[in-house]
This record gives sequence, structure tokens and C-alpha cells, in this order.
Amino acid sequence: LGMLFLDQGDVQTAIRYFDLAARNQQIEAYYYLAELSNQGVGRDKSCTMAAIYYKLVAERVETIHSSFEEANAAYEDGDLDTALVDYMMAAEQGFENAQANVAYLLDQARPRSAFLSLSVLSLANPVSLLGDATLALVYWTRSAKQSNIDSMVKMGDYYYEGLGITADPEKAAASYQAAAETMQSAQAMWNLGWMHENGIGMEQDFHLAKRFYDQALETNREAYLPVKLALLKLRSRSYWNTLTHGK
Repeated sequence: LGMLFLDQGDVQTAIRYFDLAARNQQIEAYYYLAELSNQGVGRDKSCTMAAIYYKLVAERVETIHSSFEEANAAYEDGDLDTALVDYMMAAEQGFENAQANVAYLLDQARPRSAFLSLSVLSLANPVSLLGDATLALVYWTRSAKQSNIDSMVKMGDYYYEGLGITADPEKAAASYQAAAETMQSAQAMWNLGWMHENGIGMEQDFHLAKRFYDQALETNREAYLPVKLALLKLRSRSYWNTLTHGK
């Protein structure tokens, strides 16, 4: 559709379709957005944005120079340390999906309790980087800067929970806001609704909370149950707030 509108000279409509396709990882959409940014058609000319889009195309079309194949094989064999090192090599070459994979491995291996971190895992593999929350945050951030929506949300989670860094609800909210506004993340919208509802990282505001919950449902119908439950709780809190003459 974007190509058809572009052929007819309706550049702005074409760009909207290309943006939508790009959110769903369509390679051709990245290429057309790169061309439009490079030539300054329908938007301000930007070498930076053009380079970002061209890079995304190149990474998805050709991975022969990276260590992905070996990393994938090691992961399937359960050799997570080898997989981690190989993904790190690809990540340092700038491959966004490798950066996300490194962060994922570090996140999945992270101890879920203080007892585990001090006992079994630390004794079993004392030199492994697996489970390093600080390093995981570095790679979530790198991946997020290359427009990975899930990495952007995970980055917010790390700031909120204080994983690998001092807890900072305001930075968490900023990460969710970026994921919601630029990438249309339903999860980020729901998180913002919850933060507005409880006044964490931002001003407590039931009206804005409802708006974000509603936007999450509009963006992704799979969010129906959590959104409806959140709205039910929000209405109950709002009703009680009215009865008790709260803020």
C-alpha cells in the first residue's frame, strides 16, 4: 500500500504505511524509509535516520559475517556461555538482534531470589557472566536505541525494579513513554496507566491512567483481559476516592 501511494505522489500516506510495516519488521519498509530520509522526500533530509534504516536492511539481509550460526547452535545445545560469547561478538558488530539476544540470556539466567544468587548458581559457575543485571541493562539499552520495542520496555523494567542500577521510577516512566509514543507498545501503555494510577514515577492521575489503559487495548486486542481488570480496579478506587473526599 505504501508503494502504491508513493507511486501516486501521496508521500505522507505512503510514509504512514511504511512506518506501520516497519513496526512489523518488514525489510522493504525499512529500505523505502531509508531512501525517503536520504533524499528528503516527505520529511526533513536526515543522513542519521537514513543510515539507521539502511543498517537495519543490511543486518536482516546478510548475516554471513557474524557469529549467529555458531551462537544459535550453542544455544540449542544448552551451552549458554558459548552462545553468550558468540552473540556478544555479533552485538559488538552492531547487530541489534544480537544485542537483544545477549540481554535476554543475561536476563533469563538472573537469579530470582537472593538465596539462589548466594548459593547454587554462584557455586555452580562462579566465572560466568550469565545473570549479570548491569551488563544486561547495557545490552537492553543498546538494542532499544536501535528501535527494539521490547528492549525499550525491558529497559524501563530494569530502571523501575533497580536491576543493575539504582531504582529510578522517573527514568522507567520515560522509557515506557518512548516505547508508547514512538513504537506503539501496548505493554508500555499499560505500564504508564498503572504508574499514573498509583502515582509512581509521575503524578497520580486517574483520568490519564484510564486513557493509557484504553490506548493499550486499542493498540493490541490481546490486552483485553488485563485492561478490563485494571479499569475495574481503577473505577473502584475512583469511587472510593469520591466517597472519602480524597485527592
